[in-house]
Amino acid sequence: MYKYFINYFEEIMTDQEKIVFLKASIQKLFKKESPEIIRSMSLADLELDSLDIVELQMEFEEEFNVEIPDPENAIVTVGDLLDHLKV
Repeated sequence: MYKYFINYFEEIMTDQEKIVFLKASIQKLFKKESPEIIRSMSLADLELDSLDIVELQMEFEEEFNVEIPDPENAIVTVGDLLDHLKV
């Protein structure tokens, strides 16, 4: 049932909507403007480290009232992050 719940949200929120939320979260959490964000962009280009990714994950979980498991693979690009944040 939990897997179904995650898949349900994954289909509701598009990558573009996630990017808009990501930009707003970066501004809110880290008090900085982010450049135009695309899937292939490195998180290093956004000046995000592993702790920042955890904070963003917690922000997504809180906003959408879901629990996202810790990543199985390294998150290096915006696309990796969007794929991990299945909302």
